[in-house]
Amino acid sequence: MIRTRFSLRWSRSIPHRLVSLPLAAVTALVVVSLSPAPAHAATVPGPPTNVIGTKASATSAQVSFSPPASDGGAPITSYTAQCTSTNGGNPGTGSGSGSPLTVGSLSAGATYQCRVHATNSVGPGPLSAPSPTFVLTTLPGAPVNVNATKASATSAQVTFNPPASNGGEPITSYMAECTSTNGGNPGTGTGGGSPLIVGLLSSGFTYQCRVRATNSVGSGPFSEPSFSFVLTTTPGTPTDVTASKFSTTSARVAFSPPTSNGGAQITSYTAQCNSTNGGASGAVTGGGSPLTVSGLSSGFTYQCQVRATNSVGDGTFSPPSAPFVLTTVPGPPTSVNATKASPTSAEVTFSPPASDGGAQITSYTAVCNSTNGGASGRTIGSESPLTVGLLSSGSTYRCQVSATNAVGTGPASDLTPPIVLTAVPGMPTNVTAVQSSPTSLQVSFDPPASDGGSTITGYEAECASGNDMPVSVAGASSPIDVDGLTTGATYECQVRAMNDVGFGEWSATSSFTLFGPPGAPTDISATASSPTSAQVSFSPPANTGWTAITDYAVECSSGDGGVTRTASGVSSPITVTGLTPGATYTCQVRAINSVGPGDWSVVSDSFTMPATLPGQPTGVSATAASSTTADVSFSPPAFNGGSAITSYTARCVSTNGGITRSQTGASSPIKVQNLGGGRDYQCQVRATNSVGSGAFSPFTSTFSLPATRPDAPTVVTVTAASSTSATVNFSPPAWNGGSAITSYVARCESTNGGIARTKSGSGSPITVTSLTKGKKYRCQVRAINSVGVSAYSALTSTVTLPPGVPDAPRNVAAIPLSSTSARVSFSPPVWNGGSAITSYLARCVSSNGGITRAKTGTSSPLVVAGLTPGKTYRCQVRATNAVGNSPLSAFSTSFKLPT
Repeated sequence: MIRTRFSLRWSRSIPHRLVSLPLAAVTALVVVSLSPAPAHAATVPGPPTNVIGTKASATSAQVSFSPPASDGGAPITSYTAQCTSTNGGNPGTGSGSGSPLTVGSLSAGATYQCRVHATNSVGPGPLSAPSPTFVLTTLPGAPVNVNATKASATSAQVTFNPPASNGGEPITSYMAECTSTNGGNPGTGTGGGSPLIVGLLSSGFTYQCRVRATNSVGSGPFSEPSFSFVLTTTPGTPTDVTASKFSTTSARVAFSPPTSNGGAQITSYTAQCNSTNGGASGAVTGGGSPLTVSGLSSGFTYQCQVRATNSVGDGTFSPPSAPFVLTTVPGPPTSVNATKASPTSAEVTFSPPASDGGAQITSYTAVCNSTNGGASGRTIGSESPLTVGLLSSGSTYRCQVSATNAVGTGPASDLTPPIVLTAVPGMPTNVTAVQSSPTSLQVSFDPPASDGGSTITGYEAECASGNDMPVSVAGASSPIDVDGLTTGATYECQVRAMNDVGFGEWSATSSFTLFGPPGAPTDISATASSPTSAQVSFSPPANTGWTAITDYAVECSSGDGGVTRTASGVSSPITVTGLTPGATYTCQVRAINSVGPGDWSVVSDSFTMPATLPGQPTGVSATAASSTTADVSFSPPAFNGGSAITSYTARCVSTNGGITRSQTGASSPIKVQNLGGGRDYQCQVRATNSVGSGAFSPFTSTFSLPATRPDAPTVVTVTAASSTSATVNFSPPAWNGGSAITSYVARCESTNGGIARTKSGSGSPITVTSLTKGKKYRCQVRAINSVGVSAYSALTSTVTLPPGVPDAPRNVAAIPLSSTSARVSFSPPVWNGGSAITSYLARCVSSNGGITRAKTGTSSPLVVAGLTPGKTYRCQVRATNAVGNSPLSAFSTSFKLPT
C-alpha cells in the first residue's frame, strides 16, 4: 500500500459534508489530490483613504491619499483622482500609480473637492470619501466700468466696479494708472476700493485711466481704459505785454495769448493799469488784444499787466509793462487870491498846480470878472503874482488862474473870494411903505445892486407930504419906521444908502395915505348853535378908520370853566366852535382894517351851551378774572359832555373767535362775564350821560383768558366694525378751550339691552370693542384737554351690530346613566349672539384614558353614549347659531362611570 501525504481543500462553493469512501475511492482521490489546490477568486480594490486636495497651480490640483485597506486580492495597478467644483468650475481627472496625483484643466478661482479610486486586474474600485474643499487661487480679473473725471487741476478721480472674479482670494488693493494722450505726465494711485485719486498729472492735458486689482497671488490684468477727459485749469500768463498812451486818460494795452489755455478755451482777457506815482487805477475786460483801459489820471506814470480767463477761472497777471506817462494839460493853480491894487486893477497871487500834466508849464493866465457889471480884465505871465488892469472902479471882482504847457491850457483855478474896487453905493430898490400905526409908516426896500465896493454902513428913509417938512429916519437895514406923521395925510417916501465913501443916490419914491384903526362893533348878541358852537351877531362900527374893514375877531369866554375860543370872519354873524358843552358863555367882537384891530365891543348877554355826549374813558386796562370773566378798569373821560355820567359800558372782543360780550356798570372796574375760555381778548369802554353814549375808548392790549374745557366734538357718526365693535367717526370741537386736546372718549350705549362700553383715543376714528353682538347701539364722543372733559356730543343715529357666535352655555352638570353613558344638563347662554341657537354639542372627556365622546341636540339635557366603563369623566357644552359655534363652556364636575 502506498502511503502519501495530502491535504483537502474545499471549494467555497461546495458545501462541507462528511463522506464515507471505500479505500479504492480513497486511492483514486489521492491520485486526484496530487494536483495544486484551487485559489480564491479576486475582487476590485477598496476605496483609498485620507484623501487631501491642494492647489498645484491656478488650474491644477495635487491629490494625496492612502492606499485602500483591501487590494481586492489582486495588486493595484493604478489610481484615478476625480476633482469636481462646488461653485461651477470645470471638472478634471488625473491617473497614476500612486499618491500624489495631479489633476489638470480645472478652473482658476473655483472651489473643489476630490475623490480617488484604485484599479486592479478585476477593475476600478469605489470612489473614496471626498476630500475637504479647497480653492484654486489665482490672480483677480480686471475691474470693470472704469470711469475717470477731473478731481483737481493736477489730479483725477477714478471710479470702477470690482472684477467678476477675485481669483479665489480677497482683493487687497487696487491701482489706477492715468496716462496722457497728448504729452502730460502719467500718474498712479492706489487704495482699497473705488474711487481712487491719481495725482501729479499735468493741467490742461487729456488723459485715459485704467485699473487693476491685487490679491495675495499678485496683480491681475488692467481694465479697459476709461473715456478720455481733460484736466482743465486756469490759463497761463499772457506774454509780450506793451502799453502806451491812447488819450490823456486812457492807455492801449497789447499782448500775446498765453502758451497754455489751461485745457479750456480762453473766454476773456483783463488788462489792469496802475500808476507808480499816485494816479487812479483802471481795468477793462475784453475778448483779445489790444484792450483800451480808461479812467486813468492825466500826467501820471503807469505800468499795465494782463491776465486770461477761461471757464475754470482767472489766470495770473503778466509782469508789468514798461512805464509810460499820460501827458495832458496842467492842473489848476492853487491857493489863488486877489487883492485891490488900485481903483482899476487887482493883484492875483497863486501857487503852481499839483500836476504839470507831464510837461513843463510855460505860462499862466489870470482873468478877473465882475459880478456886478464891471469891465473884465486878463493878464499872461510866467509866475505869481500877476496884475490885472483896466477894471471898473466900484465893481466887485472874482479872479482865477490857468496854467499852460506844451499840450495846452489846463482848467482854471477856483474863483477867488470877491474883492471890491470901492465907490459910493447904488440906489436901493423896491421901496414900499406900509402903515405901522396911525402916525407912522414902515418903509421897506432892497439893498442897492452895488455897495460901491465898500460895506454899506446904513440907510436913510425920508417921507414928505405937500409943503410940510420931510421927516427923515436913519436905520441899519430894511425896514425903517418913520414916525411923527399925520393920520389921513398922503406921503412920498424914498431911501438912500451910505458907505465909508458917502451917500448914494435917493431911490424912487413910494406913495401912501395914513389910516387909523376902526371903532368897536355894536348890537352884540350870541346864542348856542350846537353843543360846541355859538353864533355871534353884530353891527359894523360907525368909524372904519379911513379904510375898509378887512376882518372881525370874536372871542367867547366862560365864567364856569368852559374853554375860551376865538373866531374870525368878514361879516356878521360869525360862528365860534370848540366851546365846552354845558358851560355858560359871553362873547365880544372887534373890527380889523389894514392899520390893525380896533377896540373890543361890549360883551353879549350870557348863554348856556347844551350838553353833549361824554368823551372817551381813559387809562383802560383789562385782565382775566377767570376763564370766562375779565376785569376792565378805566378812568372817567376828561370831559363829561356837560352832563353827569350815569353809567359805563365795557365791551370785550375776541381776536381769535371768542364770543363778544358787554357789561354796564356805574364805575371802574366792570366785570365782563360769559367770555370764551382760552381765547384772546381786547376790551374798550364808553361813558353815558343824559344825552347818550359817547365813543368807545381805544382797545386795551390783548390778554388771554385761562383755558377751559373744550366744546363737544361734532359730526359724530357710527358704523358697525364687527359683531362686537363699532367705529365712531367725529370732527374735533369748534373750540379746544384754549388748551390742546389730549384725547377723546367714545361711548356707545345699546337701545335694546346690550352692554354699554367706552373707549379712549387720540383722534377720529375710535373703535369701541366688547359690545354685545346683534344689539342696537348709538354713540357719542367727548374731548379732553389739560383743564377737563367736555360735554358729550349728541347721540348718533342707531346702528345694529351683526350677529356673532353665541356665548358659552352655563351651569353644565353631568351624571352617569350607565357604565357607558352620561346625562349632561345645562342652561342656555346669556346671549345667543343676535341669532337663534340651532343646536348644542355636549362633549365628555376622560382624565384617565377613557374614550372622548360627543352628542348633538337642540336642548338640555343631552345623553352622551359610548363612554368607557369605570373611567372618570367631565363634560362641557357649546352652542351653535347661524354664525357659528360658541366657545365651549366650563367643565362640569368630574364623575366616574360604573364598571
